[in-house]
Amino acid sequence: MAKFLYSTVLALIFIGFCLPSSTFAESLKVSVCYNFGCKSQGVVQPTRGDIQSLSDLFDSVSSSIEERARIRLAIANFEKISARYLPTGNDIGGNYAHGMEEDGKQDCIDESTNTTTYLNFFQQQGWLHWHTVGERVHRSTYIFDDHWAAQIRERDTGQIYVVDSWYRDNGQPAVIQTLEDWKRKRDINE
Repeated sequence: MAKFLYSTVLALIFIGFCLPSSTFAESLKVSVCYNFGCKSQGVVQPTRGDIQSLSDLFDSVSSSIEERARIRLAIANFEKISARYLPTGNDIGGNYAHGMEEDGKQDCIDESTNTTTYLNFFQQQGWLHWHTVGERVHRSTYIFDDHWAAQIRERDTGQIYVVDSWYRDNGQPAVIQTLEDWKRKRDINE
């Protein structure tokens, strides 16, 4: 009986390693939106290599500060992955007149939706140990100055941080600041 169980376990391990990567990729589909207000949507299928690269970013994280730094990089990497499938690589930081007509441009609604999706993906994979993902957050400092971003909460302190990729070009590390600083539009230069 023990020999049968051992053989069965070895066979299952072998089958797992022999599954084509497309089977793996098909099981991991992530919806991404773009073209202002999520007018366009597409599906991104990270490869095994993509998943491993993202996972490696979260290895050996020893503090909440370090995890936030890794989150910034992981968001940038996921944006690069998405740009292989969708025209989101055309996105430049902000909502400036230059390039707004290009397919793939993203406003804060697109960016906050996608960043929240990526953060939830990281959480589902078990990579976030110091933070939990929250709903998107909104600020409105003036009538025509609405802005949306993703948010995370530090587990130990309850401190809320905003994760905002809108300020930066596609594939650049996201801005992370406390909710209070973000609501006051504190300088984002790091």
